[in-house]
Amino acid sequence: MRATDILAQLADRDFLEAAGPAVLRLKLLEATYLAENRRLSGEMREAARQAAEELRRLILERPSVSLIDQAAKRQVDARPAEEPPPVVLQLRRA
Repeated sequence: MRATDILAQLADRDFLEAAGPAVLRLKLLEATYLAENRRLSGEMREAARQAAEELRRLILERPSVSLIDQAAKRQVDARPAEEPPPVVLQLRRA
């Protein structure tokens, strides 16, 4: 899927109205990745940043209907809007 396809899906109001916090958080991860992708134009990265802000707001507004939704809300609420998602590296010894 190309970046333009993802941004188009993020802007789909029907999808945004139907999705719960957990699904919106997955879209937030996609938008955050696009916002940091240097291969995209500045305009596309800015559109992805704006989409991420909107998704963050929607996640916090939506009611939780499952434990997964509640966990998604806690993760979004705990991280400031401008802080990138943590990168977890696991090193294994041979």
